[in-house]
Amino acid sequence: MSAAVQNAGAAAEQRQRAEALAELDRVKTAFFSNVSHEFRTPLTLMPGPIEEALNDGASRLPAAHHARLQLAQRNALRLQKLVNTLLDFSRVQAGRVHAGYARVDLAALTRDLASGFRSVIESADMLPQLFDTFGGLVRLRPTGRPGAFARGRFPGPSYQADYTGPALLRAARLNAR
Repeated sequence: MSAAVQNAGAAAEQRQRAEALAELDRVKTAFFSNVSHEFRTPLTLMPGPIEEALNDGASRLPAAHHARLQLAQRNALRLQKLVNTLLDFSRVQAGRVHAGYARVDLAALTRDLASGFRSVIESADMLPQLFDTFGGLVRLRPTGRPGAFARGRFPGPSYQADYTGPALLRAARLNAR
């Protein structure tokens, strides 16, 4: 009899923990959604003035200043995409939207992301390098061909790519320029 009482108590305790975790998850999702909405307004307003500065002063601005404005514009747009991804993630978790998948040019995406660090790398007199993060993820797929898989519990897309190496090397060479 006491074992049944203990089991019932343990089950009730486990149910309470599950409910507390679910509530914590709801609070976390609401927090990210609210913060994302607060970031969205200023990020939506940033690219316009930067675009105007690029168009108004393109002929008068020194090339270095023009390049910095372009970098600021790219970073503002990138932040805007990240905030939108957070909002999409919140909607997916709430069950209001289903995730969609799209093919991307990984080399172009890598070049774009690395370009945001160019000024920091150059000012620190460093050399840009792209490390092979797929190396530890190589697995044989059912077809027998190698494949690399990455999955994360973070906002943004998961990706699957054939691990062949040359695309990563090409991205590294292009980013080194």
